[in-house]
This record gives sequence, C-alpha cells and structure tokens, in this order.
Amino acid sequence: MLAPAVEAIVFPAGGGEMGARIRNFDWSRTALGPISRWPQSLKTTVDNILQSPVPIATLWGRDGVMIYNDAYSVVAGGRHPDLLGSKVLEGWPEVAAFNRHVMEMGLRGQPLSFRDEKLILFRSGMPEDVWFNLDYSPLRDETGQPVGVMAIVIETTQRVRAERALKNSEAQFRTFANALPNHVWSATPDGHVDWLNRQLLDYTGLRRTENLSQRWRKVVHPDDRERAADAWAKALKSGEVFQSDVRLKRRDGEYRWHLSRATPIRDADGAVLRWIGTNTDIDDQIRTERALRDREADLARVQKIGKVGGVEVHLVGGFHNRRSPEYLSIHGLRPEDAHESHEDWVRRIHPDDRARTERAFIDAVHSTATDYSAEYRIIRPNDGELRWIAVKAEIERDATGRAIRLVGAHIDITERKIAEQALRESERRFRLVSESAPVMLWMADTTGKCLYINRNLREFWGVAADDVPTFDWARTIHPDDVPSLSAIVIRAMAERTGFTAEARYRRADGEYRTLHTTAQPRFGANGAFLGMIGVNVDITEQRAGEKALKESEERFRLIANSAPVPMWVSRLDGKRAFVNQAYQDFLGGSYDDCLAFDWRKALHPQDLQRILVEQVAGESSLKPFALEARYRRADGTWRWLRSESQPRWGIDGQHIGFIGVAHDITAAKQAEIELRGLNERLEALVAARTRERDRIWTVSQDLLIVADINGIWLNVNPAVTATLGWSESELIGRTSEWLEHPEDHARTRQHQKQLTLGNRISRFENRLRHKDGSYRWISWTAVPHEGQIYAVARDVTDEKEAAETLRRTEDALRQSQKMEAVGQLTGGIAHDFNNLLQGIIGSLEQVRQRVTQGRLEEIERFLSGAMGSANRAAALTHRLLAFSRRQPLDPKTLNINPLIQSMEDLVRRTIGERLTLDLALEPDLGFAHCDQNQLENAILNLVINARDAMPDGGTVTIETHNLAVADLDGTGVAPGTYVALVVRDTGIGMSPDVKARAFDPFFTTKPLGQGTGLGLSMIYGFVRQSDGYVKIDSEIGAGTTVRIILPRVDAPVHAPAETSPAPPEPSSGKGRTVLVIEDEALVRLLVVDALAEMGFQILEAKDGPQGLEILQSSRAIDLLVTDVGLPGLNGRQVADAARLVRPGLKVLFMTGYAENATTAKDLLAPGMQIIAKPFAMDVLARRVRELTET
Repeated sequence: MLAPAVEAIVFPAGGGEMGARIRNFDWSRTALGPISRWPQSLKTTVDNILQSPVPIATLWGRDGVMIYNDAYSVVAGGRHPDLLGSKVLEGWPEVAAFNRHVMEMGLRGQPLSFRDEKLILFRSGMPEDVWFNLDYSPLRDETGQPVGVMAIVIETTQRVRAERALKNSEAQFRTFANALPNHVWSATPDGHVDWLNRQLLDYTGLRRTENLSQRWRKVVHPDDRERAADAWAKALKSGEVFQSDVRLKRRDGEYRWHLSRATPIRDADGAVLRWIGTNTDIDDQIRTERALRDREADLARVQKIGKVGGVEVHLVGGFHNRRSPEYLSIHGLRPEDAHESHEDWVRRIHPDDRARTERAFIDAVHSTATDYSAEYRIIRPNDGELRWIAVKAEIERDATGRAIRLVGAHIDITERKIAEQALRESERRFRLVSESAPVMLWMADTTGKCLYINRNLREFWGVAADDVPTFDWARTIHPDDVPSLSAIVIRAMAERTGFTAEARYRRADGEYRTLHTTAQPRFGANGAFLGMIGVNVDITEQRAGEKALKESEERFRLIANSAPVPMWVSRLDGKRAFVNQAYQDFLGGSYDDCLAFDWRKALHPQDLQRILVEQVAGESSLKPFALEARYRRADGTWRWLRSESQPRWGIDGQHIGFIGVAHDITAAKQAEIELRGLNERLEALVAARTRERDRIWTVSQDLLIVADINGIWLNVNPAVTATLGWSESELIGRTSEWLEHPEDHARTRQHQKQLTLGNRISRFENRLRHKDGSYRWISWTAVPHEGQIYAVARDVTDEKEAAETLRRTEDALRQSQKMEAVGQLTGGIAHDFNNLLQGIIGSLEQVRQRVTQGRLEEIERFLSGAMGSANRAAALTHRLLAFSRRQPLDPKTLNINPLIQSMEDLVRRTIGERLTLDLALEPDLGFAHCDQNQLENAILNLVINARDAMPDGGTVTIETHNLAVADLDGTGVAPGTYVALVVRDTGIGMSPDVKARAFDPFFTTKPLGQGTGLGLSMIYGFVRQSDGYVKIDSEIGAGTTVRIILPRVDAPVHAPAETSPAPPEPSSGKGRTVLVIEDEALVRLLVVDALAEMGFQILEAKDGPQGLEILQSSRAIDLLVTDVGLPGLNGRQVADAARLVRPGLKVLFMTGYAENATTAKDLLAPGMQIIAKPFAMDVLARRVRELTET
C-alpha cells in the first residue's frame, strides 16, 4: 500500500488493467496533455468510470479522446488497447458519422439514448452485426460548460439474436400448431397468454387482435377460474408442467370440459422463454364418469335415506355373502365384515327370533319359491342396540329349480315398529285424555257418522256411550244454520281438508248453544282418507260479549271519525286494527287501504331510521310515548306530526296493542326550524366574522393596534412589526411616545387626550421611528370603545414623499410659466428700472456735490427724490417677484378689483402698443378666497394668450362681476353665488378640436420653443383647487372668452393697515444680544447699526457656517436675525441647527427671494417671523421688539 504522500500524486489509483494503462500512457501526445495538467473534472470522471463494472468510455474534448474502463475493453474486442487515447472518430471509423452526431449533441449539453441499436463494427478485422444499448451524457468542466461525453455501452447482440431465433422458431411452431386439429396456445414467461392457434380461436370465437390475456379468462367457466388461476400461478412459480381440468365456453355459449396442459420452453441457462399449452376436449368422458358416479351416489343415498342395505348370498357350495356399506351400517358391522358367514348372521339375531328366522330362511331356499321376506330383531355387535330388520329378497334358481343366488334388501324398520307401538299407546292415551278434556271432542268416518264422542260432548247431547254409533248429531243443529254448516262440511269432506265453522246446537236441556268447531282430516298409514276429527267449543257467552264489544266499538268509531286529527288502533304485530276518517283523509285512501298501508312508507326518509329506533324504545316501555316526524300527506306535501301512543290492555290484563292520535305541528316546527336556522346562521355569521376578523388582523397591510385608554399598546398585528421593524414584545406594554418624532410629541398627546375624552380621531399624521433609525409617516384613525382604543393606521411615507415630489414638480412647472411671463416683460421692465436707477444715482451725486460745497439746505430735496425712486424700484421688484420667484402660497380672502388695478401697468407693457386694454370692473364686486399670486399669474397668462391670438392688433378686455346661479343651467356650475373674472380678446379664436383640448397639459398651438402648453392646465388646476370653475367660449374668427368663476365669500375683518413710518420708539434692547448673519456687507452694516441704536449687543457673521459656529458656542444669544439666501447653509438650515442646542431661540428671517419655501407655514415655525427686503429701519425695529418682548 502506498504511503499517503505518494498516493496523493498517483493517478489514477487502482482501476485494474485500464487504470495501469492510463497511468503508463503518454498523454502528452494527445490533446489532453500530461495527466498532471488534467482538470479535476476529468480526473473525477476517470476515477468514477474505472470503479464501474459497466462498460463506460469517456470522450473528452472536441476530438472525443477516448478513456475507458476494463468492462469497455471487452466490448472493444480487437480494437483494444489501441482505442485508448485515440480520437473517437478515428478509433471507430466505420461508425464515424454516428459518433460525430453523438459528440455534437453532447457538446451542446444534450443527452442521447439508444436501445438495441444495430452497428457494423470491425472489432476482429471483419465486419460483424452487433447490437448495443447506448446512453450518452454530457460531461461538464468546473464552470459547468460541456467539454465531453460519457458513453455507457451495453452489448445486447446475444439477446437480440436469441430473440430473433426465437421469433423464427415461434413462426414455425405456429404454422405447425395451426395445422393440428388440437387446441394449442402459448404464453409469455410471466404467464400472459399471447397466442391461440386457429382451431382454438374458432372454438372460442376470440380474435388475435384482442387482449388475449384478458379475454382468455372470459372463456373459462366462472366456477373454474380461481382454481385454474391458482394452478397456473403455482406452475409459473415452480416452472413445472401446468395441468388443470376446466370448462371452456364455445362460441355458441356451451361450456365443455377440457384438459389444459402447458410445458415451459427454456433457454440454455434454464430460464423460461415461453409456455406452450394444449387443450383436449374431455367433456364426453367427464360426463360419462360423472353420470356413473351420480347413479352410484344416488343408489347409496337412497339406501342410506331408506335405511336399506343390499345383500347377495351365493347358495351353491355353501353360503357365500356380500354386503353393501349401508347393510354393514344397519347391522353395526365393520367394512371387513362384508363377507361374513351364515353363522355370523344367525348369531346376530335376537334369541327370541333366532330359531324362527333361520328356519324360515332355510325353508325358503329349499322350496320352489322365488320370493323371500322376513321380519326379526337383531342385536348389533358394535353398540349392542336392538334393531328391527325387514328382509325383501328374490331367489334365483337354475333350470332344475335349485336355488343358486339370493339378492335382496335389508330394511331397518325399527322406527316403524316403535311408531306402531307408540300408536297403540297413543290411542290408549288419547281416549284417556279426551274423556277428561274440558272441550268437546269427536271423531267421524267418511260419511260424517260419529265413531267417537268424548264425555263432555256426550253430556252436551245427553247420549250414552253405547248409543254413539247410532246417534244422529245433525238433528241437533238449529234449522237456520243447517244450510251453511252442511255446505262447509260437504266441501271439506270432498276436498279432504280441515274446516272451521260456527253453528247453534240444541243441548240436552233444549237450549241452543253456539259451538265453534275446528276439524282436521284423518288418514291411514297407506294415505287413505278415514274421516274427520274435531273439537267443539261453546262460545255462546263469547259471542254475546263480542256483540257488546262491537256495539262499543261502533260508538268509538263514530266518536273517532268526528275527531279532526288522525287516530288509530294497532295490534301487537304493529298492523292497524282501526283508523279514523281524519287518518284516511291524510293518506288519501279507503278504510281498508289505510288498514293495510304500512305507515312507515309515508315517513320522510331522513326521519325513518330515527323513528324506527324511537318506536321500538317507546313500545317496549309499555308506557305512553310520543314521536315527532314528517309524513307525506295525500297531496304530496310533508307535514310534521306529533303522534302520541299508549298501550292497550285486554280483559285479562294482557297487552294487546296501542292506540294513538297525531297532531299536526308543522307550523310550530317551521317556526322552530326557522328559529334554529336563524340561530345557526347567526352562529355561522359570528364564526365567519370572527374568522374574517382574524384573517384581516393577520393579512391586513394596515397597522391594527389595540391600546388601553392611557395609550399603552396591548396588541399589534403583523403589519405593525413589519412596518416599524420592532418585534411584538418590544412594542406591547408601552405607549408610542418612545417612537414619536420630537416635533410630533405635543400634537400626538393632544389627540391622545381626545381619545381619553371619548372622541374619535381620523387622518391624524405623525412620525414613528423605525428600528433602523429612520422615521415613517403614519396616518391614524382611532376610536375609544369600552375602556380600550382601537386604531387603524397606514404607512403614508411613500405618499408623503410622492406628494412632496409632486409639489416640487408643480412648483417647477408654475415657475416655468412665471418665467415665461417674465420673459415677455423683460424689455419694458428694464427700461423702467433704468429710469428709476437714474433718479437714485443722480440724486445721490447731487447730495454729495452739495455736501462738498456746504450747500446743505438743498440736500433734503435730493434725498426725497432718491428715496422716492428707490421705493418705486422696490415696488417694481416685488411685482416681478410675484411672477418670477417661488414665494409662499397663502390662500386668503381678497377683492379681485384692486389686484387687477395694481397689475394694469404690467399688463399694458405685456400686450404692447398694438393692442388696447379695457377694464370693466364691477364696483360692488364680492370677495373670493384664493392665492393672490396664482391669480395674478393666471391673469397674466390669459393676457399673454390673448396677445398672441391678435398678431395684427385688437382689444383685450378684463371684466369682473358678481354671478348668481339658481340651478344647474347646463354649464356644469353648481347653484350658488360666485365672483367672475373674464378675459376676452378679439383674436383668431379656437376650432372645436383645439377648444376641447385647451386644458390638456402640454397641449399648445404655438411654435416649438414658444410655449410649454401648461398655462391653461395650471389655471384649471388652480381654479378647481379653489372650488371654482373655468369656462372657455371661442369660435374661429370670433375671438376667445375665458371665465374664471370663484365661490363668493364674506368680506374679511382686516387689522388696521400700517401707516407711514412713525417716529422711532425708545431703545429696548439693553442687556440683550442679537446675532446678525448677512452675506451682503452693506446690508449687514445697516442692520447692525440700527440694532445697536436700539441698545442690543451685536454679534456678526458673513455666512451660514460662521453663524452656526457662534450659535453652537456658549455665548448668550436672545435673537437670531438672518438672511434666508446665505451661501453654504441657508437661513432656515442655520435656524433649525441652532434650535437643536438652543430650543426656543427667536428667529427673524430677512428675504428678497425665499428659495426653499413653498408656503409660509413651511418656512416659519413658532417663534419665527419673516421680513421682506427692502424694508425700512423702523419696520425692522418693530419686528425685533415683537420677537424679543413676547
């Protein structure tokens, strides 16, 4: 054995002859290269095939380099060992095309399989036909790519040739078998019949196209199938010859007995190849043998039944006896006594009969008689029992009269002898009994004459025993009963049958009594009719009682038939003895039909089994009982009946049946069923709702939470843990406070308080912390109920983010519209602004020149001029920002007229000198509630559209008026009061198609680059959000009118307006510190100077990071005054960061352009204000005092 280190480098290890050849082969001459460079996948494959006893070859690479095991070398024949390392197409050139297909499929990763594939190979230098079972599987390298083929090669040449030889042999056999007159068949080794010769097919009517193995069983007699199948199974198991007698059905339907035999045909190894069988008709033989056996069996059976034993005695040369089995049984002999001697027979005869019987036998033999009979007793030697024997025999004689043989029968007549003796004894006892019997007994002959009358009947008629033979009993019959009684008796005598009759007979004292007669015929031993024997019973009192009972029953019948409910009387056998009219009406039959009707047939099938059980229990208790079931009424409807039964008792106290009454309880039952059904439905509904609730709790994507009235979570559904990332155990038993965003604590506690007060909350939103540290927006609906809080919540984080994205997009779109409008104003605004700058600059130069010259008296005039130009420039700047910047959205109540008037100059510059502007504003115009900036933008967009629609000049009219809509007028405007803003032009107008799409986003008729197509769609969205309507009226060549209709609201209550600057108030900043952050040095200087004049200590910063550094220091700061648009960090970011370390810090924002604000509430939090640039110093001072003194 190699040491482990050596073993590790030896490849392949083992593998027999081929393992050694592979190790010693120079593989560097092949495409595989040295073994040391072989991939592990190839080595593993080679190791595996060398260990296999199955012939396997590996075809590696595109050339199919051959590596195979010892078993394959046998298949290779003379090609071995040259095949090792060869290319498969070269190693087997005669099948190169076949192997080329194998390699192509294998390298594509496709397996192939062939069974009994014929190939012509030159394994020994000569071509030979060979057959194989071939299985080809792709081999893969370490990356999973096909790199070769594994071939499993099983040669089947010998089996294929043997099977072909067998088929040839079978063909010859079948030709021979079809020529035979006998029935021939064959079967597969596993016993399936697969061929019948022509004679057997003709006999059975089967066809070769049928499944013979299945159909063959059908022609075997059903009584023989199991026996034949067992014998066939044993033969298949043992391999021995099969033989069985079976009846086979001929095509005409007749079954005939056949001897079926089959012999196995074996190969050289002893394995069964086929079974060859024949069927021989033995029906006639079977029937003959069976008939003989039947006759013998019948004779033996007759002898046994009749207790008749056969005997044969040869009388020449002494008595030689032969006895039948039944003779031996009768005489109590053994089988070996069948040839007993004459003396043995004599000894067996009873001593009292022996001499007489033997003498009679001897005399008969020596006489000329041919008949012999005798009766005697024997004592059986086996049990000592005494038996009577009757002998009937014939004696055969020769021509001389000599007796040569006696053949006869011995009959056991012991029972007859006993019966005769018993009869004599019976007659004696009969007379003793009949004489003392309490009834009247008589016996008559075939003429009706009395042979015997017992004592009771003799006393009834007053007849002496000796006078009985001559007594004429017919004269005692009541004259009215003679005809009917005579007819009964005459018919019974003629038919020799029994009879019963009732008639009145005259007693000895002259009174007629009613007698009930029961008579039976008498027969002799030979079957001859001997007459009648009968009994007379005096039933006079019984008939009187029955009459009284009948009258009572009639009264009961009348009462019962008048009852409205079914009533009945039953006997012990369950049959009805009486039913009333209501019973008949229910079943719809006559009285007799209802008596005979089985009431169980009217029972509902679903109630039958239960009622049968309950009825048996009730009747067996012999107590009153009740049953409830459904019965089919005559009209076919099912009715619920409650039957109440109680036992009936006879006069003697014996139970004789039941009496019952039935009440229709259908209505009550229906109500009960409906109530039960309602209860079941309610229970099912509750169960379903419970299951549904549980399913909803489990599968709901909504967050479901149960808390106590203090907000402590008691239960959460899986959606809660999935959404927040916390486990159920981490959430239960705590309030949500530890998860809430700090900014949401106060609002959440307020809503929690509402729940504790019993109020419902809905659509409340706050942020809860996820386990990963992020916050999720949650929208809540919660209700308090019975001391607990039930909450349903949804994760709306994605909606929040989507809404924010949508808002920013809308802002960008709105901004683009505004910028488009601003572009239209650029030229005119620049001209005006330059004029204002000229006024400011010129005035300041005059001030400087006058100060230099010392002419101070004229400075005020130039300063006032500069101030006025600056204020007009500020107003113009604010107007531009209203259209160009994202200033806060602030819907409020406003009067549209002043807004339009303030825009008049802007609008005129927009439309240019070619167009005329007309304003038609209603003086008492109502108020509307909307965003002023969006309304200004809408007006400007409509004016620009009007201008573009009139390239050759025209008129733009802006009109306002109040509008009242009483009802729906076809315009789609709901009834109510409105404020209408109308922009009308005299331009080219719109076609119907353009008008229909005017509000569609991105739809425009302007050339590319001159319009976004968002103007009207933005106007439509703004108006609809303000609960208003937009209408367009336009026709080609008739201009366009756009109406904005906004709901009218009450006028707002305004605070007093700010007046002109007031004198500065006394300084109030003493002892307080203000941090000023402003990147524009001159503006910072002015603000710092103004605040210092108010007495504040001032800290300065030129940008956001510098200011934040001061804020995060330990210095006391009472107020932060910061510009919004700072470099680095904007003002709001600085303020938010400051409040983290200085909660409650007051902040005043200064802005000329609020870049990141969309609404005022988004920019300002509690303790914050905003002031717009440019501003007057007194306004700044007032805002600072408001913040520092509150």
